[in-house]
Amino acid sequence: MKIEKNVLKQHFDSEQTNPRFIAYLKHRGLTVGDQYKVHEFMKWIRSKLEDFKKENKISKYHPLSNEQQLEFTRYISGEDKQLELLDLT
Repeated sequence: MKIEKNVLKQHFDSEQTNPRFIAYLKHRGLTVGDQYKVHEFMKWIRSKLEDFKKENKISKYHPLSNEQQLEFTRYISGEDKQLELLDLT
């Protein structure tokens, strides 16, 4: 059974919500009042993790270290892309 949930204002508050979920909402362009399906978030995060591991030559069977966890969160949040744009030297 696939259940839709409503996006709430608190979903965009990094003090209350996992930053990876916030990245998903932004990626999908969802705003307060929109609906999402939890299983779609799970598919998205799994796909992003596979991409991250391939790009960083990490075995798909190897768990991420604490530092890699932080890098992955930055990766899906688009912070790496923003930093690349700022690094024009």
